[in-house]
Amino acid sequence: MRMFQHRQCIMLVLILLSYGLLGGSGHAHATTGPYNNLPNSKYKVPAQVQELYRGQYVLKSSARGARLSTGAMGIEISTTGYLYGVAQFYGYDQSGSRTIWVATLYNFRQSHNHMVFDLLASGTTRVVGHLSVTRAKSGDFAGQIQLVSGTYAISWHKISSL
Repeated sequence: MRMFQHRQCIMLVLILLSYGLLGGSGHAHATTGPYNNLPNSKYKVPAQVQELYRGQYVLKSSARGARLSTGAMGIEISTTGYLYGVAQFYGYDQSGSRTIWVATLYNFRQSHNHMVFDLLASGTTRVVGHLSVTRAKSGDFAGQIQLVSGTYAISWHKISSL
């Protein structure tokens, strides 16, 4: 089951790339997507740090209370020099029914030894949560996801550097 979910996440990232939501060259390739709908971030992350976070990730684990089973995330650098991205989460609600939701990743900012960024409701500027991650030398992330229901441990595995 876990291998199927991992492949599902990789396919999601590939689909997002093919639709131009996350262009490999750092330029917006589509007329829609997270970057085109948002103003520049309120925060500026140094270029050498941005390169460390740029890439494709799959959800490795999350605390049970987050109700997330799989996920995929892509982070890119906009043409104006800000980090942004998109994530898709598969999970389940209180009754156990499957849920799928997409978030735009926005307002990346450094805080001590970790990166914090907002989760925006797809197609809006409404903040629905936050991710706070520490990057390992491998490129993987470990940290916390803050949702309406609480704050939970989460980890991501980096599968490529766009």
